[in-house]
Amino acid sequence: MQKICERKAALVTLAAMFLSACGGGGGGGGSGGSGGTGGVTPIDPSTVTFVDHFVAEAKATLPYPGSWTRDVVPGEPEILAIFIEGVQGGNDTFRENVTLISVDGSNLRNASGVTNISEVSSTSVSIDGFAGQETVFDASVPGESTEFRFMEISFESDGKAFGLFYIAVRSDFNRNADIIRHMAQNMRVGQIIFDNLFLGSNLETPGNTPVANDGNNFLVVSCRESGSFPFPAELIGQLVGPDRQKIGAEILIHAGVDTGNTGCDFTRPRITFDGTNFLVSYMAALNDRRHIVAKRVSTNGLLIDNTPIDVSGVFPGAMFEPAAVYTGSQHLVVWHHDVSNDINDEILGAFVDPDGSVSTTFVVFDQLRNLYPDQFGNFLSRPEVALGANGLMIVLSPRFARDVRQPARPIYAQILDLSGAVLLSSPLLVREDNGDNPRYAQVTSDGQSYFVTWIEGLLDQGTISSGLFGVYGRQITTGGQLANGDATTLGLEIAPQVSGLSREDLNVTTANNQYYLVWSNTTFGTDLGIYGNKVSVDLSTVTPIIAISGTRDMTFNTSMPRVSHPTLSFTPTDSLATWPTRDGIVDGWLLPVDFR
Repeated sequence: MQKICERKAALVTLAAMFLSACGGGGGGGGSGGSGGTGGVTPIDPSTVTFVDHFVAEAKATLPYPGSWTRDVVPGEPEILAIFIEGVQGGNDTFRENVTLISVDGSNLRNASGVTNISEVSSTSVSIDGFAGQETVFDASVPGESTEFRFMEISFESDGKAFGLFYIAVRSDFNRNADIIRHMAQNMRVGQIIFDNLFLGSNLETPGNTPVANDGNNFLVVSCRESGSFPFPAELIGQLVGPDRQKIGAEILIHAGVDTGNTGCDFTRPRITFDGTNFLVSYMAALNDRRHIVAKRVSTNGLLIDNTPIDVSGVFPGAMFEPAAVYTGSQHLVVWHHDVSNDINDEILGAFVDPDGSVSTTFVVFDQLRNLYPDQFGNFLSRPEVALGANGLMIVLSPRFARDVRQPARPIYAQILDLSGAVLLSSPLLVREDNGDNPRYAQVTSDGQSYFVTWIEGLLDQGTISSGLFGVYGRQITTGGQLANGDATTLGLEIAPQVSGLSREDLNVTTANNQYYLVWSNTTFGTDLGIYGNKVSVDLSTVTPIIAISGTRDMTFNTSMPRVSHPTLSFTPTDSLATWPTRDGIVDGWLLPVDFR
């Protein structure tokens, strides 16, 4: 970690500029004398309404007082945001402010613009899991008669020094000191898990870059491909600790993943944990056919299987779109079987034991063309699976091709017992398609009911990046009854329909008696990024939508979503959110388990 005095040097340089840019000069709301901070009473953060700072270019998000002004400085990329307090009265000629700054740890600026630096206090702090420092100091500003006090709260992540830098008239310093500490303590930053991904790798196909945990550490899996035909690809993994530090080197799970000259597009890795090892299920070429295969990875990052486990077995046609869940004794893997005649496509399943042995393959849905008669060529459905109370639910909808408008796409479900036997005499219609294209269907369970979620809204004819986008959910009992409304209704509104704000890549999971949802906003603009909210399992409470991340804004491929495919994994103490961003990396964001 860089020395705190070096980080302070970088921030002090910027502070001198803000003294004039933010209303510096003149006295503050107190005496302005040298006698410390006077009798100003600190504001209690619990009495303040905060809003989330979140812009596309940020690598950090944090709350700030809703009554304050937020601003940016054009041409200063190290300045992520400036938050400026309102005028406190007729005698208040300096508006106290705090600046969010990120600088390269290897390129810290030298101090300039202030003199007579006198440290008041220095305290070690932890910000978003990173060791940092809070330093309070006084300094003189040339040409300014006002006496100022400064607070810097800073830490490092991925070679970047992040800092909150508070500037106040010395007599007024205490008024907002606890507000600044609250902002820092609730700050979240991203950390790179994978980099050097070709920009086609896992950035277009929903469901990639999965994450799972063993109760303590997280395993994240991605796919890295070449940028040239025939796009050779490799499946890679990385263990991440609860402190977000990488554990060991990247794990090469599968070199030369051949999915038919499509690179990472159809690999779609999924991860399950059986109490001893992780099982990574994915699609790859085996015996000159597209199979669903798997490999086991130990909790210390060792690859157990050099030869892939053949999950799907010998069938005509090709296998796509695996999904997986651990039942408590076996891993269940389900996938789309693309039959050669393109008429009788089906969803197949198989169990994989912890020792790597595979059960007989069985049918979950057959005659998919009867469920989706209007789908055109190259039709693929995308199953999702969840473990419930003594059973399993598989939810089905067509794979959503982002740049192609598609015909009717209703959502169906089937319930299995733990042996794989189908329990419903016919597929359950969860949501009909009345023209608003339900899509990105997901399923989870709270141990009692299943909860199916999806995005829906009328898409514009010209592009599916515009139109209406809402998020909805429906509970289903273990016996297959729709619990809130029927298939003709939208169900529970989780995020209201908005126009022109493209919500995509929905993901849902359950923890702490809550359903947690995350999705990506991919339309250009200030709302770009990852968002989410919570729903209580009794459906009585839907929390406000929050911004979970910042994201990078690159322009190498304008057809590509700027940020996509978020996934969540929970341990008893932490939650890790991951997603790819446009500059060819996978970001990992450690969130509080209560998902602030």
